[in-house]
Amino acid sequence: MKKSITITDLDKLSNNYRNNKDIRSITNAAFIKIKELQDFIDEAKQKHGNKFDTLQINFIRYNLAKDEKDRILTAGNGLSQVSLIFVAVRTIEAKNWTVEKLKDDSDNVFTLSINEPEGNDPQGAGDPVDGLCPPKEGCQS
Repeated sequence: MKKSITITDLDKLSNNYRNNKDIRSITNAAFIKIKELQDFIDEAKQKHGNKFDTLQINFIRYNLAKDEKDRILTAGNGLSQVSLIFVAVRTIEAKNWTVEKLKDDSDNVFTLSINEPEGNDPQGAGDPVDGLCPPKEGCQS
């Protein structure tokens, strides 16, 4: 799901992962349609021009009020299984991956999240653009 979020909200999602590494990870794979990723890249280029030259990919866990097994699994402590969020950034120095998160006029960063609980197609009725397995069966042989 593409959207602009505050640095504080991005940090909360990332810290849900960083500060809860004792919760077992049940995520085997993440999926995103090429068109969704390309649309995100094109929109980020339009917003930030040549400053946007890198995608930062963060491991995250969403806060879940209830078990939403049709879209994402609960892993414990009211948090989801591990997911990903892409952030539009500018590389300052690649050896140590020092980057600048690119902000808009409202001081928000442009992101693309995978399997956000309130994201697209929460009921599985249409053609989703992203997903995790489990609960989806993409990792089955």
